[in-house]
Amino acid sequence: MNQLLRHSKNLSRLASVAISCGTASDISNDLELFDFNEYLTNGNDGVFYVRVVGDSMEAEIWNGDLLVVNRNLQARSGDKVLASVNGSFTVKIFSARPKLRLVAANAKYKSIEISRRDDFQIFGVITHIVRKV
Repeated sequence: MNQLLRHSKNLSRLASVAISCGTASDISNDLELFDFNEYLTNGNDGVFYVRVVGDSMEAEIWNGDLLVVNRNLQARSGDKVLASVNGSFTVKIFSARPKLRLVAANAKYKSIEISRRDDFQIFGVITHIVRKV
């Protein structure tokens, strides 16, 4: 626990036991100090947060969600990414085959096909979604 204290002053309490979604469980006093920021970033300086606006990723990512983006990961087909296309940022599913494209999760939106003429860059891979309920 001393290691956690060095990383952040903003510690939360975490139940040490897993809680069932089926039958009721007792957590009693099984609470430990937990650094949520450390959990989301793994202490990595290349990680940042962005807030989502829109519904093109609606199957998994909702308007208002907070995304954790890791700039140090290499994007693979199927990863959710934060990308820039011709100066505009978007969150989509990265697909490298058969063509390089960014795919929306919502069927209302067309995929963005990337050509050699496009100024295209993947800024990072989405690693976590934080949502208020």
